[in-house]
Amino acid sequence: MIQKTAIIIVTYGHWEQTKNCLDDLLKNPKESFRIFVVDNGSLDGTPERIAQDYPEVRLLCAKENRGFGAANNAGIALAQPENFSFDSILFLNNDTRLSPNAIPSLQKDLSLFPNDVVVPRLLNVDGSLQKNWFSKIPPVQFFFNAFRSEESASRYVNGEIKPISGTSFYEAQWTNAAAWMMTRETWNKVGGFDENIFMYYEDVDWAYRAHRFQIRFLIDFKTSIIHLGGGSAKNVLSRSLQHDSSQLYFYRKHYGFKGVVLSRTFRAVRSSLRVLFSLPRVPFSADARNRVKLHFTLFLFALGLFPFSKK
Repeated sequence: MIQKTAIIIVTYGHWEQTKNCLDDLLKNPKESFRIFVVDNGSLDGTPERIAQDYPEVRLLCAKENRGFGAANNAGIALAQPENFSFDSILFLNNDTRLSPNAIPSLQKDLSLFPNDVVVPRLLNVDGSLQKNWFSKIPPVQFFFNAFRSEESASRYVNGEIKPISGTSFYEAQWTNAAAWMMTRETWNKVGGFDENIFMYYEDVDWAYRAHRFQIRFLIDFKTSIIHLGGGSAKNVLSRSLQHDSSQLYFYRKHYGFKGVVLSRTFRAVRSSLRVLFSLPRVPFSADARNRVKLHFTLFLFALGLFPFSKK
């Protein structure tokens, strides 16, 4: 039975979201978990307010923003020397809202499936389902996804989830890391997040490695949390460039030269098609003009003609 959980939260600004998340957590049975927050250089007073208002939270202020994966790894390192013998880990985004029984529910879930990663069902603020699960897409199929419409491509990437008979769980190829609970043994087996990935795809990379150990991602549809999402990147262009940069690294790492060629070609084809589809509406629509600028920049990046710094 899972009894003690180290909850790792990474912050970068957004104090109100962090405050709401911590308040929700502390309504859960406190003896079953401890909270470790790694701040990635917030400028809005987030670490100072945590230190002042939440003395029960262990806080680490990073000297620089090294990214989401590196901060989570630092959170685990922060938890290790504590006089707190945790048997499980919950990686939790600070833009989540939880019920007072969310932590016990996830601990119960993990007790049923200790060799897997358990994930709550994510909801949008309006209560609608947030599809946070994704397919395992081989490089060639991934390339042909560039020729689909945005809606069709999104459905293809999400894929299907498989119900676990007689339970409230569904198996996904992988999910985003907004809320992952796993045993300490599972974490040690797979290893930490790849710190070469600043943001986006650190969860894809970890899940890819987890599959080598037959570790599943199981979503419990009886346990739900609200996930706001999209709070880390400054704007659409920055977010898109960061995503494409991380994706390129992932395909280079796991598929070598073939992966680089397919990733760059996919991005170039996708962006050029988006530009062509938007051009007829440019004289009449500011949105179309913005889309052309965005995808032309991404097209240049795919060809290696647009420099991008991950930070």
